[in-house]
Amino acid sequence: MDSEKKKKIMHLLLPLAILLFSIWFILIEKTNAPPEISSSRQPEQKKTMTAEESAELDAQVKIFLTEKKFKAALEPALKLIGAYSNNPAYTEYLGEIYFNIGKYNESINYYEKYVQISPTPINVIPKLGEAYQKIGKIKKSIAAYQRGVDMEPKNTDMIYYLARAYEYDGQYENAVKYYQKGIELAPGYMDMKIGLAKILIHSGKTSEAKISLEQILKQKPGHPDALLILGNIFFYDNNFAQARNFYEKGIKSAPQYSDIYIKLAQLSIKEKKISEAIKLFQKVLEFDPGNQDALVNMQDLKK
Repeated sequence: MDSEKKKKIMHLLLPLAILLFSIWFILIEKTNAPPEISSSRQPEQKKTMTAEESAELDAQVKIFLTEKKFKAALEPALKLIGAYSNNPAYTEYLGEIYFNIGKYNESINYYEKYVQISPTPINVIPKLGEAYQKIGKIKKSIAAYQRGVDMEPKNTDMIYYLARAYEYDGQYENAVKYYQKGIELAPGYMDMKIGLAKILIHSGKTSEAKISLEQILKQKPGHPDALLILGNIFFYDNNFAQARNFYEKGIKSAPQYSDIYIKLAQLSIKEKKISEAIKLFQKVLEFDPGNQDALVNMQDLKK
């Protein structure tokens, strides 16, 4: 066979040899590979929670919430939402739980979700607005309350919350507008009158505010906000004895009103009663764990 014929045969045999080698290599690899996991050995999919299981967890959460054991309520509530992610009741549970353990961002997430999925979104608007305020987002707090007013324009509670948020933000003109609107709808709504009294103070009309507050206390002697604001008037007038009198009455009337404890603690600092002030800030953190005023003031005192 001459050299030209040999070359032609080699050109024909070479691709065939490569193909046969490739097939042989694939067969060897397959033989040495670990056996495939059958479908029966795959991890089981998470089973849907049964009605009995969800009812049991739901009962646990309700008991813990009633007993104000919010940390204990967290685990069963998370299990419920894991199984039923768009259930409004379970979503509201977590908004409430996170709010009460001081995790306001998480609370906001669940309350915002509740607003989107619930047929009665207005239920959580007060706490949603308050949670935004707790983390210093007053504009979002105002927007949340405005949503409540838009949902129910004659809901005096929503009107009050919105007016108070405007007042907190220093938007006194808007605050007065909504306080007055609320009083028109409900003339006996004391908190609206309290709001107007506070704005009188900001406007430098302290005497008028004091008269208004004293009238409120005649109608409702233990009104904590009236007691707090009158205490503040005397506090800023350096009449500490009178201020303490009103603050202590306010605490008796509203034992978990953090603002009164904080003002009394600030008064204690003025009077050089540092250990008393620390105890008052600690008391606030017992029922309002995420209160930034109490946390910052207490840390400053312990330096």
